[in-house]
Amino acid sequence: KKTERFLNKYLKLTPYHFLQWKDAPVVLGVDFIVVGSDQVWHCGDWGDPTVYLLEGADKCNLPPAISYAASFGLREIPKDFIPLYKRGLSRFKAISCREREGVEICKGLGYEATHVVDPTLLVETATWCKKFGVNARKQNAKRRLVCYFMSVDLNKALPYLINFARQMNCEVDILVNNGAILPIPNSFEKAIKNILPSRIHFLRSADPLDFVKAFSRATWTLTDSFHAVMFSSIFECNVRFIRPSNIMRSVMFARIEEFAYSCVNGEFFVDDVEGALHSFGKGDKISYNQKKISQLRLNSYAWLKQALVKN
Repeated sequence: KKTERFLNKYLKLTPYHFLQWKDAPVVLGVDFIVVGSDQVWHCGDWGDPTVYLLEGADKCNLPPAISYAASFGLREIPKDFIPLYKRGLSRFKAISCREREGVEICKGLGYEATHVVDPTLLVETATWCKKFGVNARKQNAKRRLVCYFMSVDLNKALPYLINFARQMNCEVDILVNNGAILPIPNSFEKAIKNILPSRIHFLRSADPLDFVKAFSRATWTLTDSFHAVMFSSIFECNVRFIRPSNIMRSVMFARIEEFAYSCVNGEFFVDDVEGALHSFGKGDKISYNQKKISQLRLNSYAWLKQALVKN
């Protein structure tokens, strides 16, 4: 419900929605179709790229289509899917990808593509703050660790987080991803709150705005999520990224490696929660190459403006 309210408040929505092109109206009433970004062209484990390759969209009176920062989450396309991708890419007047390996995949299929930044980085920090009424972290604010885990076992991580909160006299905000982590039992959560009534906070029902606000006030970020890193860079948080421990997430690791090696200075990658908290406790810091990020943003914005010309 919170996410629905967010969408209605901040986005201009069509009066219709659909999951497959066969259910789409013949006249879409839009000037452009923009496909992107996160794993939209993934196939196999969980993804179905057919909708995002506009398969079946011929029934509609289609306007021009482009992709912005489309991501495959794959190192190569399975042989059986190659005809689908070739048909799909032919429907786009301009193609851009979030990872360089995606650009290479497109090239291997016979299509030119441009490397661009994730859409979260298209605008600067001040714009995020102004648009959503977010206040960037103040120097004298209470120190805060923000955690967002996709595959880390939260129950195993909690003792380390509790100890860190005590030692550093700080707050800990945990964005609970119910899709990947079992909910914390109520009795266990109550027990934690009895021990640390004001330091450990479970944010169970965060909408997009809550997500942005959490990172805007973080001193440290601990995560295995790509977009947690994106927002950490936007608000210049001291972040540590836990290396993936399973095959599925390892396949998607290129996107974060690419960003880290070009835009982050310092010990960014860690093996586990304990190692990250030890690094924070010692006072280790990373920094961001904001000049590089700014140049990538300008290049990506210029590509997008050019791609959104009808002729």
